[in-house]
Amino acid sequence: MKREILRRNKAWKLYRTIPTGTNYSKYKVLRNEANKQIKDHQASYRKKILSFKGKPKRFYSYMRKLRTVKDKVAQLTGDNGSLSSTDQEAAQILGKFFSSVFVHEPAMQLEDTVQGRQIILRSPIDEDTVKRKLLKL
Repeated sequence: MKREILRRNKAWKLYRTIPTGTNYSKYKVLRNEANKQIKDHQASYRKKILSFKGKPKRFYSYMRKLRTVKDKVAQLTGDNGSLSSTDQEAAQILGKFFSSVFVHEPAMQLEDTVQGRQIILRSPIDEDTVKRKLLKL
């Protein structure tokens, strides 16, 4: 497999220096062979790993590598300078931070002109009003 990859890379360099159709067709053939061997090797590795009879540690370590989401939350520094030791403390620190930077703006009166008409909204739009209007649709 390593030889095929080296041959593929050499053909690519040749094509990049002398870009002709024949060089590219040779590169394509070598590229396809190398990719096929790589995929076959990965499949045999997976098959060997997934036959986990008597080797659960190997199986679970492979499955952990495949996951993209990690379990742990990083330690965060709180207001008093101490590090969080549990996920719940980290969540509380994050909640305090987000609530401190969130801006609460008062409801505004909107004035719009639609086709020459002036529409003035005097009452703030609340969740119940929107819900009632959506249910009527």
